[in-house]
Amino acid sequence: MEHITDRNDSSLDRDFFPIDAISEEAGITKKTLYYHFKSKEELILAALRYRDERFRNDFMRVVEEKKKTPQTAY
Repeated sequence: MEHITDRNDSSLDRDFFPIDAISEEAGITKKTLYYHFKSKEELILAALRYRDERFRNDFMRVVEEKKKTPQTAY
């Protein structure tokens, strides 16, 4: 369901972004969306978790790259 939560990363306002638009943007039907997420709130929480996980992974990658300085590489 990564493609659903990723596409909704910028559209998390539940009052201004209808489920119809979310499902259309994700390229799935509303029925499929509600199969995976029981409510709009559940979808928003999943999108926030996905965004946080992506941020954490990117942050850790940068930290690991910074550890590989010429002084610590050998």
